Amino acid sequence: MDKKVEPKQGFHTVDGRAASKTAEELEKLRHEAHKHLQAKQWHEALTTFNELLQDDQEDVDALLGLALALDRLGDYQKMYEISLSAAQIALALLRMNRMYEALEVVNQSLALDPDFLLALETKGEILRRYARFEEVIVTMDHALQLAPDDVSALNLMANALRTTGQFDRLLEITQRLMLLAPESPLSWDFHISALRGTSRFEEANEVVDHILEFDPTNVRYWMFKADNLYRLQRYREAVSVSEHALKIDDEYPPARRIHEKAMRMMYQKKK
Repeated sequence: MDKKVEPKQGFHTVDGRAASKTAEELEKLRHEAHKHLQAKQWHEALTTFNELLQDDQEDVDALLGLALALDRLGDYQKMYEISLSAAQIALALLRMNRMYEALEVVNQSLALDPDFLLALETKGEILRRYARFEEVIVTMDHALQLAPDDVSALNLMANALRTTGQFDRLLEITQRLMLLAPESPLSWDFHISALRGTSRFEEANEVVDHILEFDPTNVRYWMFKADNLYRLQRYREAVSVSEHALKIDDEYPPARRIHEKAMRMMYQKKK
């Protein structure tokens, strides 16, 4: 005999009912519910996910499905009663890598409230994953107007600015990140990129040295240090540092390229 799943004490679903089903029945019901979602049969999906929630009020999959059905039916009051806003639905979809649906839902959320920070940040992350960086910048500009010190929004903006090569703007953002989140490796990484992108190689080297104190085997940062030295025309030092990088990882192509360039320039300078 199938084991019965005990219902949560005192829990009632959206339509106020409570019940319990076998594990086999629940599996069949979940499959049916998702088929209704795929077919855009919102009323049927609502009923089926509601049945699943009779047995477990914390069933995340059923809550998400129920909220999606309610959202499509425009029943926002009930959607909020189960504590899932459209932005939260979009975030859940994003975590499940259901990108297209997540973007669709988050746009619905922003249509209801254009200044909802969670929705803006969720949209920014979706656009980042789609490599639509100019749109990320526009979205994060709006987010940062609302919350200038929000670290998540600053990180999304920094990523988009670095990718699009807007280093002057990136430097402004990273200076704020360094004040707000100095313990974050991401802040330091973005700041190095901003300094290097604006040709501030001496400052970039100081930051790299600081990171290498805590992470002395990170070949990428040794490569940055060698490259900074090369650009400062300190070729002998660049050779030495790039050799150190290659001792850590002798197959790391950027370090090998810098080593070869620095060696060539060092011998030319001798001549």
